Amino acid sequence: MAILQGIKERVHLPLYDSLFVRPRQQLRQVESSSVLKFFVNVQGKTKLETNMQTSALLPHWNTFEARALRVVISDLLPSFPDPIRSCIRESVDTDDRGLKDLIMGCLDQLSALIKDEKQAADGLPAGTIRRCADTARTVAERAGGFDGGLETCLEILATICSTPTLGTILERHRQLRQLRSDLAELIKRSRIPIQKPKWLREFGAGLAELADIEEEQPLLQKITYLPQCVDVFGRLVELLRLVQSISVEEVRACRSSIEELLAAIGARLARLEEVRQCLTDIVKDCGPPRQSAPRLPWALLRCLREHLPDESLAPIEEQLFGPTAEILSKLIYNSVTTLFVGEKMMIQMPTWFFPSGGGPYSEDGQVVTHGVPSPQATFRFAEPVFIDTKQNFRVEIEIPEAGALGELQRLYGPFFIWVVLDGYRTRDVQ
Repeated sequence: MAILQGIKERVHLPLYDSLFVRPRQQLRQVESSSVLKFFVNVQGKTKLETNMQTSALLPHWNTFEARALRVVISDLLPSFPDPIRSCIRESVDTDDRGLKDLIMGCLDQLSALIKDEKQAADGLPAGTIRRCADTARTVAERAGGFDGGLETCLEILATICSTPTLGTILERHRQLRQLRSDLAELIKRSRIPIQKPKWLREFGAGLAELADIEEEQPLLQKITYLPQCVDVFGRLVELLRLVQSISVEEVRACRSSIEELLAAIGARLARLEEVRQCLTDIVKDCGPPRQSAPRLPWALLRCLREHLPDESLAPIEEQLFGPTAEILSKLIYNSVTTLFVGEKMMIQMPTWFFPSGGGPYSEDGQVVTHGVPSPQATFRFAEPVFIDTKQNFRVEIEIPEAGALGELQRLYGPFFIWVVLDGYRTRDVQ
């Protein structure tokens, strides 16, 4: 179809180019230098890799207005060569055997702990402490039955044992015992006058006082409580005998048993902690590879050293065990991206300045991408960058640090790095 002269159309047609590391290949086999160039070599690439027709040039008489720059990094599972895959399978088998041994060890620890717990339940410390507890409970139950009875008994005993009261009563009884026969004779001869001696006059005065029952009545009322007091003091004596039956050796044995039991509890807690840690290790070993710690197992490391002629052929740890976020971090935080138009630098910033704005995204740590998958979450130029007809342009991603470059060059494919120039293209109308 013929081109309409003097008529142009403006379409939203971004430009993109990529660096693709094929499966079982490393980045260093695709690009050995520290500078990754885009839009420069487009020959032999598929539409997935680029939409450029000519290296570093726009097709025909087109012009381009760049509004945004994106760097997109893929998150694909790597594919390793056969020697590495064999070592991984061998290390997995070794890990399975090690995991089985770990599980058996945990079960043995748990079985031994259960056996010891059964023996401890009927052992000497438990029996001694049980007997001490029974004795203390018996003493407490018997002591709790006294309530306020002891105070009443003490009041009765204090009244009965009062010196003025009991002294007067006993003195009157002694005098009456002495005058028992004479008093009987005087009663028979009540009308015969006799000369009364001094002690008889005193006795007569005492008889008058003895006739007053107001002094004896409270005492006679309290005497009725004496059987109860005898029972209370009997139980008190029994309690004292029970307390006296507990020897010092028994108390010491009870204390030693308690201390031994406390020490045994501490030892059991330590053993339980060992079992818990053992089960935790099993959970970690059974977890997904991307969530495990980035450490090379000794079996895999030894196998790679034996079967790979060069250490640089070994993949980095993050590709073996994850997480993928560390691979992306190593690339975007250790590189600088530059846009050149006509050998003129238009922008230069670390790669983290140009998020992708697309691709899979997840916050659970399983899938990671460079940026939130939204077209708005990208870098946009403050002013459009114009690429004129037949004007060269390119994008370079440079990794200046030798250590980071050495690790990134060990990355195995499939692995993509896309650079996208988003904007508007002005072209002839056909």
